[in-house]
Amino acid sequence: MDPETRKRFAQLNAAWLAGAKVDGLQFLHNSIAEVTLPDGTTKTGWIVAATVNGPEPVYTLEARDGSGDVECPESVLRRVAE
Repeated sequence: MDPETRKRFAQLNAAWLAGAKVDGLQFLHNSIAEVTLPDGTTKTGWIVAATVNGPEPVYTLEARDGSGDVECPESVLRRVAE
């Protein structure tokens, strides 16, 4: 990654971590979301990370029940009222 791209990425990352809306990401950092897993269980938690290396963003959801983190593509997450 060239220095200018790295600098821009760092700025976007810092803004997102501070709670700002970033183009291309539907969910804000620390927002609450829900996902239904392939086994039918539902997990609710906080968005703690996002990766944009594929066809759609992938978020890390920190489960409220303490069961650990779940990585989910944006298309399977649902917003939950806080």
